[in-house]
Amino acid sequence: MKALLFAAGRGERMRPLTDTTPKPLLRVGGRMLIEHHLEKLAAIGVEEVVINTSHLPEQFPAALGDGARWGLRIQYSYEGPRPLETGGGMRHALSLLGPAPFIAVSADVVSALSLPLFFDYLGVRLNGPKAAGKRSVINWIFPELGESYLLNLENCVLSYLAGKQAADADTTITLDRQVLTRIVMRQMTLAEAVEQGSVAIEGDGSKLHELFDLLDEFQLMFPVIEPRAGIASDLASALPSGSGNRGTV
Repeated sequence: MKALLFAAGRGERMRPLTDTTPKPLLRVGGRMLIEHHLEKLAAIGVEEVVINTSHLPEQFPAALGDGARWGLRIQYSYEGPRPLETGGGMRHALSLLGPAPFIAVSADVVSALSLPLFFDYLGVRLNGPKAAGKRSVINWIFPELGESYLLNLENCVLSYLAGKQAADADTTITLDRQVLTRIVMRQMTLAEAVEQGSVAIEGDGSKLHELFDLLDEFQLMFPVIEPRAGIASDLASALPSGSGNRGTV
């Protein structure tokens, strides 16, 4: 599996720091921003990484080398003195990435899925038809954060309340935020987390497994396809003559 890390930007909003150091090489939490991504990519099975560069490009191989310290193979795609932006940078790197699907990541952005967004994410993934007739109430507890959530599945809708718990919940699940992140990133399964003791389940554990079985799987990767030359004129000619809805393609 391969990944492309976008690292060619000038980092204008971080000046004057980025006058002498590319933004992805600035340190957060004692490590360079780009290091956080390299560690995560290696953890999910990525083997080869292409890093596109433009601003102060010589600093990247000096700081990161060939990627061996993360168990990766790093190659660098220099775009020239002016960045090619997202689409241009991706196209420029395709000769190194090859034809197979790959992961694309902004090297200067580190973010975390908040817990409310996580529960919204579950709601989006819920398969309504499969959830017909299903009902469950699940307490979620995150001890190190001092936070709790009440998750309710009813009428094919998944909803949650922050700071609430139900005394008659079907299941109560207790886990750390980091464990949840690993499950969301598919670095481990819920069953593996329970087996390792990273997740504690009280009550009817089958309700939790049932919930996860009702979620649609989203693809983490998708193919990048370069538009064929002349496609706009082809689409225009395909429109029926005299169509009142004809517009500019």
